[in-house]
Amino acid sequence: MPLPKQLKKDILIILSIGITLTIVSILLNLDMAIAKALYIANAPVSTLADDIAGVLYVAGFIAIIPLIFTRIRKKYPQMTKSIIVIFLALLITVNGVVEAGLKKYTDRPRPKEIKELGGQDDYRNVFAFGMVGDVQSKSFPSSSAAIGFLLTSPFFTFRRKNKAIAYGFLTIGLLAGTLLGLGRMIGGMHFFTDVLWSGVLVFATLSILYSIDTKWKTSG
Repeated sequence: MPLPKQLKKDILIILSIGITLTIVSILLNLDMAIAKALYIANAPVSTLADDIAGVLYVAGFIAIIPLIFTRIRKKYPQMTKSIIVIFLALLITVNGVVEAGLKKYTDRPRPKEIKELGGQDDYRNVFAFGMVGDVQSKSFPSSSAAIGFLLTSPFFTFRRKNKAIAYGFLTIGLLAGTLLGLGRMIGGMHFFTDVLWSGVLVFATLSILYSIDTKWKTSG
């Protein structure tokens, strides 16, 4: 079964950005350079970013509750779709791919754990699969940033109907994911590419979910 044209375009753009920036980061050693420039031991902003991400995570589950009422679903169909997609994307990306998948099977020390920043572990590049020590490190990817990037969900709902609203939500989501990721980077919890691939995973998942919804409507 051929992939929808829009989905192909989305995935191509998303992966191209992710792969290109990753290659540049590796060649220029940007992860290490950015980590050294930003790291502040016990930075309050890192805990704040984690707390905000936690609130947004819970909000994503609470927001689904009002949708049990048919009147609300009919009155706000576009936002209903966005909330449902955010809920599903939370389960797939944060709970699934990030926490149960990549964090479990990759072993990338956090910036504050590497020798260059006063820790005891050797630095490892992005996509370092397999455990190298007794305790698995969980730097890759950033779940806090992923939760922020999920706020871009309405972009996919409105991009054909109202570009102003669509790009407004795209901007909000990009800023949220970037700022939450930045806060965690300052605290030595994540590298640049950890945050980058959180965004790649979220955008790819959102694009796929909206593509499935569109395909159902077309075939229905």
